[in-house]
Amino acid sequence: MAREFASWVEAHEDWELLAPVPLSTICFRYRPASVGGRDDDATSQQLDTWNARILEGVNRSGKFYLSHTRLREGFTIRVALGNLRAERKHVAGCWERLKETASRVRGFD
Repeated sequence: MAREFASWVEAHEDWELLAPVPLSTICFRYRPASVGGRDDDATSQQLDTWNARILEGVNRSGKFYLSHTRLREGFTIRVALGNLRAERKHVAGCWERLKETASRVRGFD
């Protein structure tokens, strides 16, 4: 399921996978296509802000609990699939919640 989740991230133009997925943890972030390849300080700060808000929004929902870390100096969202009762529908629901939350977060800027 982790590899499938990672494939959804990789296939979406507004998200990027930030580390290989050999096991059950997926490290990724929201990076809208409109940002392009810009890597200046202002862009990095904006990406960090959006991703922190996305994480907070998803966790606040009470349905999913995600964590974060910093990779390559950037705020990184982590999904860890370790619950034996987790099913594909739960993983897909988490992905949908992330995308919905990202849309709302962008609407505030």
